[in-house]
Amino acid sequence: MTESRLNVLHEYLKNADALLDTWKVELGNLMKWLDWGVWFRCRPACKEQEQCYIPAWPFVVGNVSGTVWREDNPQPRCIKKLEPFTYADDIDEQ
Repeated sequence: MTESRLNVLHEYLKNADALLDTWKVELGNLMKWLDWGVWFRCRPACKEQEQCYIPAWPFVVGNVSGTVWREDNPQPRCIKKLEPFTYADDIDEQ
Protein backbone atom coordinates (compact mmCIF):
# COMPACT_ATOMS: atom_id res chain seq x y z
CA MET A 1 0.00 0.00 0.00
CA THR A 2 2.79 2.42 0.86
CA GLU A 3 4.50 1.67 -2.45
CA SER A 4 1.38 2.58 -4.42
CA ARG A 5 1.09 5.87 -2.54
CA LEU A 6 4.71 6.65 -3.31
CA ASN A 7 4.09 5.88 -6.98
CA VAL A 8 1.15 8.29 -7.04
CA LEU A 9 3.25 10.96 -5.31
CA HIS A 10 6.10 10.39 -7.76
CA GLU A 11 3.76 10.79 -10.76
CA TYR A 12 2.25 13.94 -9.25
CA LEU A 13 5.68 15.50 -8.69
CA LYS A 14 6.82 14.55 -12.19
CA ASN A 15 3.74 16.27 -13.64
CA ALA A 16 4.32 19.32 -11.44
CA ASP A 17 7.92 19.59 -12.67
CA ALA A 18 6.77 19.36 -16.29
CA LEU A 19 4.15 22.06 -15.69
CA LEU A 20 6.73 24.32 -14.03
CA ASP A 21 9.08 23.87 -16.99
CA THR A 22 6.25 24.83 -19.36
CA TRP A 23 5.47 27.94 -17.32
CA LYS A 24 9.12 29.01 -17.37
CA VAL A 25 9.21 28.76 -21.17
CA GLU A 26 5.90 30.61 -21.54
CA LEU A 27 7.04 33.36 -19.16
CA GLY A 28 10.26 33.75 -21.15
CA ASN A 29 8.23 34.04 -24.36
CA LEU A 30 5.97 36.66 -22.77
CA MET A 31 8.97 38.70 -21.60
CA LYS A 32 10.42 38.60 -25.13
CA TRP A 33 7.10 39.63 -26.65
CA LEU A 34 6.77 42.53 -24.18
CA ASP A 35 10.43 43.39 -24.77
CA TRP A 36 11.16 43.15 -21.05
CA GLY A 37 14.83 42.44 -20.61
CA VAL A 38 14.71 42.53 -16.83
CA TRP A 39 12.20 42.54 -14.02
CA PHE A 40 12.13 45.80 -12.13
CA ARG A 41 12.33 45.79 -8.37
CA CYS A 42 12.62 48.35 -5.66
CA ARG A 43 16.06 48.97 -4.28
CA PRO A 44 16.36 48.91 -1.37
CA ALA A 45 13.66 46.29 -0.90
CA CYS A 46 10.33 47.49 0.49
CA LYS A 47 9.45 47.04 4.14
CA GLU A 48 6.68 44.76 5.42
CA GLN A 49 3.84 47.32 5.12
CA GLU A 50 4.97 48.51 1.68
CA GLN A 51 4.89 47.21 -1.88
CA CYS A 52 6.97 47.95 -4.93
CA TYR A 53 5.05 50.23 -7.29
CA ILE A 54 5.96 50.88 -10.90
CA PRO A 55 4.50 54.22 -12.02
CA ALA A 56 1.94 53.97 -14.81
CA TRP A 57 -0.24 56.50 -16.56
CA PRO A 58 -2.35 58.10 -15.31
CA PHE A 59 0.05 58.46 -12.46
CA VAL A 60 -1.92 59.13 -9.30
CA VAL A 61 -0.53 58.62 -5.83
CA GLY A 62 -1.59 60.47 -2.72
CA ASN A 63 -2.96 63.82 -3.88
CA VAL A 64 -5.33 63.01 -6.76
CA SER A 65 -5.79 66.65 -7.79
CA GLY A 66 -3.22 66.37 -10.56
CA THR A 67 -0.79 64.20 -12.40
CA VAL A 68 2.62 64.05 -10.78
CA TRP A 69 5.77 63.13 -12.67
CA ARG A 70 8.83 63.28 -10.50
CA GLU A 71 11.26 62.44 -13.28
CA ASP A 72 11.43 61.70 -17.00
CA ASN A 73 12.22 58.01 -16.43
CA PRO A 74 10.06 56.87 -13.49
CA GLN A 75 11.57 54.06 -11.45
CA PRO A 76 9.89 51.55 -9.14
CA ARG A 77 9.46 52.87 -5.61
CA CYS A 78 8.02 51.57 -2.38
CA ILE A 79 4.47 52.68 -1.67
CA LYS A 80 2.49 52.18 1.53
CA LYS A 81 -0.05 49.33 1.39
CA LEU A 82 -2.52 51.20 3.59
CA GLU A 83 -4.07 54.65 3.24
CA PRO A 84 -2.80 57.22 2.67
CA PHE A 85 -1.15 55.57 -0.35
CA THR A 86 1.99 57.67 -0.40
CA TYR A 87 5.53 56.85 -1.31
CA ALA A 88 7.37 55.41 1.64
CA ASP A 89 10.30 57.78 1.15
CA ASP A 90 8.01 60.87 1.09
CA ILE A 91 7.78 60.60 4.87
CA ASP A 92 11.56 60.70 5.13
CA GLU A 93 11.78 63.77 2.86
CA GLN A 94 9.52 65.94 5.06
